[in-house]
Amino acid sequence: MLEPTLWSAGSFRKKLAFCSRCFILQSMKCFPLFLALAVFALVPAGFGDVPQPGKGLNSATVLIIRHAEDPDSGTGLSPTGQQRAVAYVKYFKTFTIDSSPIRIAALYAAADSSASRRSRLTLQPLSQSLGIAISATFKDEKYAGLAAAIRTRPAGQTMIICWHRETIPGLVQALGGDPKQLFPDGLWPHGVFNGTIVLRYDKVGKLIDASYRKQNLMLGDSK
Repeated sequence: MLEPTLWSAGSFRKKLAFCSRCFILQSMKCFPLFLALAVFALVPAGFGDVPQPGKGLNSATVLIIRHAEDPDSGTGLSPTGQQRAVAYVKYFKTFTIDSSPIRIAALYAAADSSASRRSRLTLQPLSQSLGIAISATFKDEKYAGLAAAIRTRPAGQTMIICWHRETIPGLVQALGGDPKQLFPDGLWPHGVFNGTIVLRYDKVGKLIDASYRKQNLMLGDSK
């Protein structure tokens, strides 16, 4: 027959303290798993489709225009081009999509060069009116860099890009569009300054609509 084990009060307290420590250590080991399961349970269905910061085309709208009219010589705008640049202030402040006004978050222009400052000058009146600085970091042929930079922005924004005619088709393509669906032969027509390209994206950054609008800002724009 086994003899019953007799514990003193001090021995019992030591055993109890030891068991408590074991329980606490085991609980600490399991806590990360419990926490992960709790967080997972709180995540709503479809969370992966919600626009996240740093995915700039998610639920975004991109508006692309050609720089305003150029003069016979020089790097600036002609008098007509200057008038168009000023007219863009009201044009974009009243611009609507599906009858809803847009809220402009960013302005982009091709970087100044020895041949042209027209992209930046075209957006300058709008920039001053809105209080939004123009980002003119990328040269016109570096449109792929601009498209990559836009993708790092927060989601759900509306951006305006003023670029050069020759490289706008490449920019459209870099942003997921098809220039051939917007222009004859996929090229922005020579001598045309009165167009606005509208690119719209769904909540996961997929292009869902690409259109070309005539502006009707200046005399002759309706042609």
